[in-house]
Amino acid sequence: MIWNKSEIKPETNHSIIFLTENNKFCTLSEGNKNLTTDWEWLVEKYAIKIWGYQQDLINDINFQIRNYQSSAYEKFEDLDFTHNEQNNIDALDD
Repeated sequence: MIWNKSEIKPETNHSIIFLTENNKFCTLSEGNKNLTTDWEWLVEKYAIKIWGYQQDLINDINFQIRNYQSSAYEKFEDLDFTHNEQNNIDALDD
């Protein structure tokens, strides 16, 4: 996955994940016209420090699960999750 500094504007309207100055991760959805037209405003509004395409992160996670982390993934499946945590994990599959 490639992480970009906030000075670099996304080239497409694909969903992004970003890290704020307060060290919180957030997302902006695909189709948000502000991603390409009002990027500087979004950077200021959300205090974006770095960002990357959400699909790249999902692809990287799925690749690691399939190829490198099979034993760790088996342990991961044994964990108990709260309802909200499970919804977040399920959302990654979408």
